[in-house]
Amino acid sequence: MLAQSGDTAAALASYRQSLALAEARAQADPRNSQAQRDLLVSYHYIGNMLAQSGDTAAALASYRQGLALAEARAQADPRNSQAQRDLAVSYAKIGTILAQMPDHNAEALTSYHKALTIFEARATADPANAQAREDLDEIRQLLAALQQRTPAQP
Repeated sequence: MLAQSGDTAAALASYRQSLALAEARAQADPRNSQAQRDLLVSYHYIGNMLAQSGDTAAALASYRQGLALAEARAQADPRNSQAQRDLAVSYAKIGTILAQMPDHNAEALTSYHKALTIFEARATADPANAQAREDLDEIRQLLAALQQRTPAQP
Protein backbone atom coordinates (compact mmCIF):
# COMPACT_ATOMS: atom_id res chain seq x y z
CA MET A 1 0.00 0.00 0.00
CA LEU A 2 2.75 2.50 0.94
CA ALA A 3 4.79 1.65 -2.15
CA GLN A 4 1.74 2.21 -4.36
CA SER A 5 1.09 5.61 -2.79
CA GLY A 6 4.61 6.74 -3.64
CA ASP A 7 6.09 6.74 -0.12
CA THR A 8 9.06 4.57 -1.01
CA ALA A 9 10.98 5.40 2.17
CA ALA A 10 8.08 4.38 4.41
CA ALA A 11 7.47 1.27 2.33
CA LEU A 12 11.13 0.32 2.58
CA ALA A 13 11.05 0.79 6.36
CA SER A 14 7.96 -1.44 6.59
CA TYR A 15 9.56 -4.11 4.41
CA ARG A 16 12.66 -4.03 6.60
CA GLN A 17 10.48 -4.57 9.68
CA SER A 18 8.85 -7.48 7.90
CA LEU A 19 12.29 -8.80 6.99
CA ALA A 20 13.33 -8.77 10.65
CA LEU A 21 10.26 -10.82 11.57
CA ALA A 22 10.86 -13.23 8.67
CA GLU A 23 14.51 -13.63 9.68
CA ALA A 24 13.51 -14.46 13.25
CA ARG A 25 11.00 -17.08 12.06
CA ALA A 26 13.47 -18.61 9.60
CA GLN A 27 16.21 -18.78 12.25
CA ALA A 28 13.84 -20.27 14.82
CA ASP A 29 12.86 -23.06 12.42
CA PRO A 30 15.47 -23.47 9.65
CA ARG A 31 13.67 -26.53 8.25
CA ASN A 32 10.43 -24.64 7.76
CA SER A 33 10.28 -24.17 3.99
CA GLN A 34 7.52 -21.56 4.20
CA ALA A 35 9.52 -19.48 6.68
CA GLN A 36 12.50 -19.64 4.31
CA ARG A 37 10.26 -18.61 1.40
CA ASP A 38 8.81 -15.72 3.39
CA LEU A 39 12.36 -14.54 4.06
CA LEU A 40 13.35 -14.70 0.39
CA VAL A 41 10.18 -12.84 -0.59
CA SER A 42 11.08 -10.14 1.95
CA TYR A 43 14.47 -9.76 0.27
CA HIS A 44 12.70 -9.44 -3.09
CA TYR A 45 10.36 -6.74 -1.78
CA ILE A 46 13.27 -4.79 -0.35
CA GLY A 47 15.17 -5.20 -3.61
CA ASN A 48 12.16 -3.91 -5.50
CA MET A 49 11.96 -0.79 -3.33
CA LEU A 50 15.69 -0.16 -3.57
CA ALA A 51 15.57 -0.56 -7.35
CA GLN A 52 12.61 1.80 -7.53
CA SER A 53 14.56 4.39 -5.55
CA GLY A 54 17.56 4.02 -7.89
CA ASP A 55 19.90 2.19 -5.50
CA THR A 56 20.78 -0.62 -7.89
CA ALA A 57 23.81 -1.83 -5.92
CA ALA A 58 21.76 -2.30 -2.74
CA ALA A 59 18.89 -3.84 -4.76
CA LEU A 60 21.32 -6.32 -6.30
CA ALA A 61 22.65 -7.24 -2.85
CA SER A 62 19.11 -7.82 -1.56
CA TYR A 63 18.16 -9.93 -4.58
CA ARG A 64 21.33 -11.99 -4.15
CA GLN A 65 20.40 -12.70 -0.54
CA GLY A 66 17.04 -13.91 -1.78
CA LEU A 67 18.78 -15.97 -4.46
CA ALA A 68 20.85 -17.81 -1.85
CA LEU A 69 17.67 -18.84 -0.06
CA ALA A 70 15.93 -19.75 -3.33
CA GLU A 71 18.87 -21.94 -4.37
CA ALA A 72 18.81 -23.76 -1.05
CA ARG A 73 15.05 -24.37 -1.26
CA ALA A 74 15.24 -25.55 -4.87
CA GLN A 75 18.12 -27.91 -4.09
CA ALA A 76 16.36 -29.28 -1.02
CA ASP A 77 13.20 -30.07 -3.00
CA PRO A 78 13.89 -30.12 -6.76
CA ARG A 79 10.34 -31.28 -7.53
CA ASN A 80 8.76 -28.33 -5.73
CA SER A 81 7.43 -26.17 -8.56
CA GLN A 82 7.10 -23.06 -6.35
CA ALA A 83 10.70 -23.40 -5.18
CA GLN A 84 11.82 -23.68 -8.80
CA ARG A 85 9.75 -20.63 -9.75
CA ASP A 86 11.19 -18.64 -6.84
CA LEU A 87 14.69 -19.54 -8.03
CA ALA A 88 13.92 -18.44 -11.59
CA VAL A 89 12.30 -15.20 -10.37
CA SER A 90 15.43 -14.49 -8.33
CA TYR A 91 17.62 -14.96 -11.41
CA ALA A 92 15.29 -12.73 -13.44
CA LYS A 93 15.35 -9.95 -10.83
CA ILE A 94 19.14 -10.09 -10.68
CA GLY A 95 19.33 -10.01 -14.47
CA THR A 96 17.07 -6.98 -14.61
CA ILE A 97 19.18 -5.05 -12.10
CA LEU A 98 22.44 -6.05 -13.79
CA ALA A 99 21.03 -4.91 -17.13
CA GLN A 100 20.59 -1.43 -15.62
CA MET A 101 24.21 -1.25 -14.48
CA PRO A 102 27.01 -0.18 -16.83
CA ASP A 103 29.13 -3.01 -18.21
CA HIS A 104 27.08 -5.81 -16.66
CA ASN A 105 25.17 -7.02 -19.73
CA ALA A 106 27.07 -10.33 -19.93
CA GLU A 107 26.21 -11.11 -16.31
CA ALA A 108 22.60 -10.07 -16.91
CA LEU A 109 22.39 -12.39 -19.92
CA THR A 110 23.75 -15.27 -17.84
CA SER A 111 21.19 -14.63 -15.12
CA TYR A 112 18.35 -14.37 -17.65
CA HIS A 113 19.45 -17.64 -19.29
CA LYS A 114 19.37 -19.41 -15.93
CA ALA A 115 15.83 -18.11 -15.37
CA LEU A 116 14.85 -19.11 -18.91
CA THR A 117 16.04 -22.69 -18.40
CA ILE A 118 13.93 -23.07 -15.27
CA PHE A 119 10.87 -21.37 -16.74
CA GLU A 120 11.08 -23.56 -19.87
CA ALA A 121 11.25 -26.69 -17.73
CA ARG A 122 8.21 -25.59 -15.71
CA ALA A 123 6.18 -24.78 -18.83
CA THR A 124 7.14 -28.09 -20.45
CA ALA A 125 6.33 -30.10 -17.32
CA ASP A 126 2.89 -28.50 -16.99
CA PRO A 127 1.65 -27.04 -20.31
CA ALA A 128 -1.71 -26.13 -18.75
CA ASN A 129 -0.03 -23.92 -16.12
CA ALA A 130 -0.86 -20.36 -17.18
CA GLN A 131 1.60 -18.84 -14.70
CA ALA A 132 4.42 -20.95 -16.14
CA ARG A 133 3.60 -19.81 -19.67
CA GLU A 134 3.36 -16.18 -18.54
CA ASP A 135 6.72 -16.41 -16.75
CA LEU A 136 8.30 -17.94 -19.85
CA ASP A 137 6.92 -15.20 -22.08
CA GLU A 138 8.15 -12.47 -19.74
CA ILE A 139 11.69 -13.82 -19.45
CA ARG A 140 11.90 -14.24 -23.22
CA GLN A 141 10.90 -10.59 -23.63
CA LEU A 142 13.48 -9.43 -21.08
CA LEU A 143 16.14 -11.56 -22.73
CA ALA A 144 15.28 -10.27 -26.21
CA ALA A 145 15.40 -6.64 -25.09
CA LEU A 146 18.82 -7.14 -23.53
CA GLN A 147 20.13 -9.07 -26.52
CA GLN A 148 19.01 -6.23 -28.75
CA ARG A 149 21.14 -3.77 -26.76
CA THR A 150 24.14 -6.07 -26.38
CA PRO A 151 26.69 -6.27 -29.19
CA ALA A 152 27.24 -9.76 -30.57
CA GLN A 153 30.39 -11.46 -29.34
CA PRO A 154 32.88 -12.80 -31.89
